This record gives sequence, structure tokens and C-alpha cells, in this order.
Amino acid sequence: MTPRRPLAARIYSVLVRLLPRDFRGDYGDQMQADFEERRADSGDGALVRQEFAPLVGAALREHAGILRRDVRDAVRLMWRTPGFTALAVAMLAIGTGANVAMFTVIDAVMLRSPFAGPDRIVVVQTGGEGKWSSAVTAAEFEAIARAPQTLTAIMALDSGEHVLTGRGDPRRIDIECTTASMFDVAGVRPRVGRAFDAADDRPGAPPVIVLSESFARELGDPAALVGDAITLNGHAVTVAGVMPRAFAGLYSRADAVGWLPINISLTGGGLSGCRRGSLVNAFARVREGLSLDAAAAAFPGVKFLPIDDTTFGSLRTPFLVLVLAVGCVLLIACLNVGGLQLERSLARQREMALRAALGASRARLVRQGLTENLVLALTGATAGVAATFVSLGALVSILPSNLPYLDEIAVNGRALAAALVIAVAAALVAGLVPVLQTRHVRPLAALASSSRAVTAGRARMRRGFVVVEIALSVVVLIAAGLMIRTFATLRPSRPGFDAGGKLLTLVRLPGATPVESERFFARLFERLQTLPGVRGVAGSTYLPMSGVTSSVSVSLDGAKPVSAWSGAATPGYFDLLRIPVTRGRTFSGADNAASLPVAIVNEALAARLDPNGAVVGRTVRAGRPRTPGSAPIDWQIVGVLANTRSLGNDTRARPEFYVPYAQNPLPLLWTFVDSVRSSDPAAAAAVRDAIRGVDASLAIEPIEPLSAFLDRRVGRPRFGAWLLGVFAALAVILAAAGLMTTMGWWVRQRSRELSIRVALGASRATVTRFVLRQGLTLAITGIAAGCLAAVWLARYLEGWIYGVTPLDAPTFAAAAAMMTFVAAAAIYVPLRRALSVDPVIALKAE
Repeated sequence: MTPRRPLAARIYSVLVRLLPRDFRGDYGDQMQADFEERRADSGDGALVRQEFAPLVGAALREHAGILRRDVRDAVRLMWRTPGFTALAVAMLAIGTGANVAMFTVIDAVMLRSPFAGPDRIVVVQTGGEGKWSSAVTAAEFEAIARAPQTLTAIMALDSGEHVLTGRGDPRRIDIECTTASMFDVAGVRPRVGRAFDAADDRPGAPPVIVLSESFARELGDPAALVGDAITLNGHAVTVAGVMPRAFAGLYSRADAVGWLPINISLTGGGLSGCRRGSLVNAFARVREGLSLDAAAAAFPGVKFLPIDDTTFGSLRTPFLVLVLAVGCVLLIACLNVGGLQLERSLARQREMALRAALGASRARLVRQGLTENLVLALTGATAGVAATFVSLGALVSILPSNLPYLDEIAVNGRALAAALVIAVAAALVAGLVPVLQTRHVRPLAALASSSRAVTAGRARMRRGFVVVEIALSVVVLIAAGLMIRTFATLRPSRPGFDAGGKLLTLVRLPGATPVESERFFARLFERLQTLPGVRGVAGSTYLPMSGVTSSVSVSLDGAKPVSAWSGAATPGYFDLLRIPVTRGRTFSGADNAASLPVAIVNEALAARLDPNGAVVGRTVRAGRPRTPGSAPIDWQIVGVLANTRSLGNDTRARPEFYVPYAQNPLPLLWTFVDSVRSSDPAAAAAVRDAIRGVDASLAIEPIEPLSAFLDRRVGRPRFGAWLLGVFAALAVILAAAGLMTTMGWWVRQRSRELSIRVALGASRATVTRFVLRQGLTLAITGIAAGCLAAVWLARYLEGWIYGVTPLDAPTFAAAAAMMTFVAAAAIYVPLRRALSVDPVIALKAE
């Protein structure tokens, strides 16, 4: 029986085998013999210290030297083939840049949570049987809070009306009212100063506030602001601390500027301040090691919803679609580069064969090929990251303004790491197949064959790449078409009213009585009418497309009531917005508190009240708009309006019910100013001065063009349409480039055959049909595969598209037609090359 070799000897043998082959072949046997001789003279421990470390160092140095030579050779190869390099780098830059940009957005918005342990934070919902509500009663909140074995912290959240004064003009700010346990639930402490505690949350305690960093910077230096006081609703409130930049509350609201103790009421001037009502929103932190379902099981009628579901639930599908689209762009780019690599590998097969004949191992050839691919991919990735730096501002500008953490979007270390991973993946995808082809090099056959020879397997592989590219392009093109059609349906120019040339602002009168409200708006409208360029002024308590509604029950002749969205409008409102009155009349100055109560309904409500829509002159019973608990009264319908869009993401017409503002005066009014200078900032400033001239103590809401407001209401469809449209364009361009280069390669490979056909009398038309048949076969196969894949994938767009079905036939047909046209255009250049083949020159070259 052969004695077992000592461990040290076995390890040394392994290390020797790790040395490069040429180095090992020259010195390996001698090194092993020397080692065995020294091992006999000294112990294994001494050999470990004396031999292993130098051997490992020698191996690493030798491999590093080989890597440097491979990188140098790869750079030289790129420099010698500038056309190939430029095309490949451009394709990889497009794919990598698009993916890095998308990763940068998703990383900032969804992956980097401002909370500690966000998987432990839940939204508390109550109800059951599919009817769950985030509004929790005070009794339910207290019952849940008395279960410390399940939760480590629970908090209540509410809101109130707050006006900041003493720091410039009065301004309304969004402040969340919460319990002191918010900081424990979120796991986040102020960056500067302190959080408020339970003592600060007792009624009668001196009021304190914790500010967001962005708002604190608006007021001054955050550090200097701590301990200072700001004035809210006429009360001095001490700034206790400033939160970190990324923190925007548990709902991740970008417009939340601070947090007040929920039990500290700051009422005054008609403002409610924080008011802990009968219903609050509740968040909790579940104990470690306890599943959310198990935690919720301890409370009957309670469900715990992960906080990410409430913040990002509606964003997951859109971002998934965009990730798939941008992934398709990268894959198309990689397949294109892979096809180019296949073509180049044919030209280099004699070089590879010569290297193999001179002793290079297959592993050495594969390693060199992978290094060349990696250098190429890293160059493309560098160009892609540079393009992302340049274009990121434009990308952020089209993102919906209500997207959380927009300020955090930036190319950072995580994005650069992602770019590196993408580059390595691209190098493997684009170059693995061509590199592995070198493993099958037969030196004698390759040296004897023509460099233009090509196997059927490689030709099929190149054509397969193109088919996949076209199919992926069609999928992205169809997704983009669906989103573009959605945006076209929802675009602000089709809301059912005219938004052009209008300035919009919401005017609130805290604590004003109906008489005071009516007098204020009469004076304001009179002042606004005198501004230069103003053509008209009107107002309504209900703003179409805002999504903020107030409902009343409307019944005709004692029939079943119909729920309708309601509002009070001033005379001239419908004329100013150019909402057609299809029957009857609009409101006039005669419709006042002393006259008969009248109302105007839209076509949708008229059809619900009477199948024939004959409602003008008839009396309905309904409450007063935006006046909860008001007793229903009789209103005579004097007109019927055309339908308008009620929501920004829905094209359905909803029942609407309007009454004259003079018959239902309220302390708030959406005010519309029709001005020839609506896009001029000076016009908005003039409107602000007019409001301040009537009442200088009012907090003035933002004044902006109505069209800008409507743009935000369709921000998500517009964002999807823009990005998918850009990705689709990139995919189509890359696929067209792939088809063009493949057909050019095919023409070059078939030049002898084409020459013989021409020499035997084939006409230009015959050659044209022959080439077109080859190219269009690939294109049609890819288009058909893409349409089938899109049928399966389109269901992921449901809920994100409106006014169009996921299997919209015109969109599919348009995508197929566009791709066919692009394919025909891509074939044109190779076709001209085929038609210009000179039989004599081609046959001599062969």
C-alpha cells in the first residue's frame, strides 16, 4: 500500500498546479523536487512559513502579469478595430446607461428606506371581510397599545390646519400631528436637537415641533434654529429638533415639513391646529422574531400591512414594467455585441489557431477572450455612466412630483457598483458564446481554411440573436404604445374643459361666516377684474381633475337617491372654463340667497335621474355641497352641463351637482383667473398682491397655471409614456442595427454565391427578392414572437393604463407595422451592397 503523502506536500502540489501553465511547465517539476528535499530536512511548520507564502506570492504575481498583458492586448485590439470598437461601445453604453439610470431612480425611491428595520413597521388597519380601513378609533388604538408582548411601539398620526407667520408672508404648511412614539416606530432620531417625548405630548405642555431638514434650511441654519421659536396659528412653538434629510414621515410625504405632538392644540384664527379626533391613522413596530400575521392574530379585527405596501404598493408594477423594458434594451445591446463578436471571431480564427499551434491552452484562449470582452464592456459601462450623469436631471424632471424621495436621486457609489455588475454581466452575455467557440479550435483545419468560411451553427446563432432582438423590441414597443395611448387619453387638453390661459389658486378663509365669505370673494373678484390682461374671474368649491370631492345624495320625485360629486360655483364659472351647457342656462347674478334655490347637473347625473335626461325645470332634493349634516332642501334644475373628467387617471364621467355660490357661500373657493399673461410669473404675483390687498393676514396658497396643475394629475402616465417611449426607441434602434449588421455579414458571406447568380444571368430584381426574403424572414419571425410575448406580458400593465385595454389591437398592429418598416430600412444598406457585387472581383477574392 502506497503511503499517504503529508498534508504540506499535497497543498504544495495544488499551489504549483495553480501557477500559469508555461511557468509551471518550465519550473514546476524542479520546484516540487526541491520542496520534497527540503521537507525531509525540516518540519512541515517551517515549510509553511518558508515555502507556501513565497509560492502564493509568485502565483499571484504571475497571474497579475498575464492579466496586464491580456488587458494591454485587448486595448490594442480595440485600437486596431476602431469601427467595431465604436459600434460595440456605443451599444453597450446605451444598454448600461439606461439600466444605471433606472437603478438610480429605484434605489433612491424604493430601496433605501429612511427607517430602521422597515420590515418591522406596519400600518394598522381595522375591519374585516374585505373591508379594511386605516382609520382607527381611539378605543381600538388604546387596546392595541396595551399589548407590549407583540409590539415594541405604536403611534397615532393625524393632521390639522397650520399657518406660519412672522417669517415673511403668512403661508400654510403641511404638518403632521403625531404621538411621541413616532420616533420609536420609525427608528429614526433627529439629526440636530431632540425628539419630543411623552411629557411634550400632554395637553397644556409648552408646544414644540420637530422640522424636516429641507424646511429647516428654508428658515435658516438647522443647527441654529434648534431652541428658536416659530409662530404657528398665532402660537409660539419651540423648534426641538431637525430630522435627517431623507425622513419625510411614515407616509413619506414630500410636502410634510414638520411634526407636532398630537395632543397640543394650536387653534386660533379659525384654524384647528392638531386635533386628536375620534379616528386616527396608526403605525406600529412589530417585535423581532414575530411574523406580521402572528402579530395581527393577537388582535381580532385587526390587520397589519407592511409600510412599504402603502408607500410603494402602487409603484411596484410600473417600476417592474420599466425594469423589464430597460433589461430588454440591455439584452438587445448584448446580443448585438455578441453577434459582432461572432463575426469577428471568424476573422480571428486563424490567429486563434496559430496561438493554439504555438502551445496556448484552450483555457488560456478563453481567458484572453473573456478579458477582451470585459475591457470592452467596462469601456461601454464608463460611457453609459457618463451619459447617466448628463441625462439624470432630464429624467428626474419627468418623474411624478408626488414620488417619494425625489431629492435623493443621484449617481452614487451604489449606482457605480451596479454599473460594474451590469458591465460584467454584459461581458458574459455578449462574449461568452464567441469565446467558448475558441475551445473548439482545430489548428490545422483553421489554418488551412479561408477566413471567410462559416459554419451553419454560427450562422443560425447569429440569425437567432436578431430574431430575439426584434422580439424584445416589439414587446417594449407595444408597452410604450399602450402607455402613449393612455397619456393621449388622459392628456390635459382633453379634460372636458378649457385649461388654457387660466391661473388657479385655492383661497381659504379660516373661521369666516357665510356672509363674510361672500363679501370677501365679491371684493376679491372685483379687484382681480381690474388687473392688466384679465379677461374674467370665477370660482368653484369643486375642482375637476383634483380627486378631492364632496358628495351629496340627489333624489328626483322621491326615487332612490343618486350620489353625486357636488360644488358651489359663481356666475360665469362654466363660461370661463368653456364647459358647454347642453340644455337650460347657467347661473347668473340673480341666483342669490333671496331667490329660488337652483342647481345645474351634468349629463351623467341627468341620465341617472331620468333615462331620457329630461330634468330641466324639475325639482330635486339634496343637501348643501360641502356642508356635512345639512338638511336636504328642494333645488330646481335650471341647466345640464356636458360631462367633464373628475379624476386625473379615469375617463369615466361621474354624476356632478352644482349650486350657486351665493346660495351656499363657503370659506374656501378655487379661484380661476382668465389672463392673457397666465404663463408670466408677474401675473401670479399680481394675483397674490390682489389677495393680500383684500386681507393681508391670509396664508396664500400656490398660484399656478391651471395647465400645470393638470399636468401633475397625469404625472404617472406621462412618466411611463416618456420612459417606455425612450426605451422603445433605443430598443428599435439597436434591433435595427443588429439586423443591418447581420444582413451585411450574410451578404459578405454569400458574396460568392451572389456573384455566381449574377454571372448566370440573375436580374437585380431576383437578387433583391433573395436578399429581402432572408432579412424579412428574420424580421417577421421576431415580430410574431414579440407579439405573442406581449400578449402574455401585457396583463402586468392593467391598473396602469386607462382608456385602452392591454390587448389593444391598434397598438399591436402599429408596433408590428413600425418594426416591419424599420426592418426594411435596415435591410436597405446590405441590399445595395448585394446589388453592387462585381462577379469577377468576388470570384477572384475567393
